Amino acid sequence: MISILTQEKQRNIYSLKFDSKIGQFPTLEESFDSIQKLDFSMIIHKITQPDPSIAMLWDEESALEATRYYKNYLWLLRKYSESHSVLPPSIEIDEIWHHHILDTYRYEQDCFKIFGQFLHHYPYFGMRGEQDKIDLYTQFEITQQLHFKEFNEYIFSFETT
Repeated sequence: MISILTQEKQRNIYSLKFDSKIGQFPTLEESFDSIQKLDFSMIIHKITQPDPSIAMLWDEESALEATRYYKNYLWLLRKYSESHSVLPPSIEIDEIWHHHILDTYRYEQDCFKIFGQFLHHYPYFGMRGEQDKIDLYTQFEITQQLHFKEFNEYIFSFETT
């Protein structure tokens, strides 16, 4: 078994800071507009085509739904990061996030339009011991509550092909 380094166990998960002392940030309205304008057609195309370099093949309906959830998730991060520093995504949202990150140039531009800063991704939350796993589930419940508050629905998992 691989030992997890102490520094990794103590690493911060998210780093969004909206402190006016350190920079200018888009307003919530500007961020919302930027999120709505995101075009994930290339991600949808990539994940719905047979390709040995992707983890799973999605049907188009599921891909469209997952990208909608991902946009919702970006909004939750933008709106609630100051009061909730950790809002983990669902597995499907995380998968879309990974594909977004892989287009590094576009991801960086999108982050700055939405957050005024780069949104780092910490993919090991829940893997650093039993308490970390409990914390992941607890924090995901907050993600779910906020999603329901904003969009009047919970984030559901769904089958892909």
